[in-house]
Amino acid sequence: MERIFRQTPEGFFPEKYITAFIRTIMKKILTVAVLFAMVTSCAKVEISTPESLSIAGAWQVSLDSLATFQPIQLPGTTDDAGLGEPNTLQPALQLPQLQ
Repeated sequence: MERIFRQTPEGFFPEKYITAFIRTIMKKILTVAVLFAMVTSCAKVEISTPESLSIAGAWQVSLDSLATFQPIQLPGTTDDAGLGEPNTLQPALQLPQLQ
């Protein structure tokens, strides 16, 4: 196998030492980049968002495919607003409520 040499001011320098030197530099650059990414990703970013979002107020609701909107006040139910079929079942964990 033929060895490749490069001429430098100090004399001949084997190619394998040059590639090893480049690999070492690339590893150091990669290490610094990874550390930088880890440090910046762990930085605390404060965003002022509310704990909860209130949806209280007047809304328009459509219970059919004709898209006829009717007003409803939240918080509340469709029974409170007189919309749709009234729920006549008693509260229970049985199948009639689920059908």
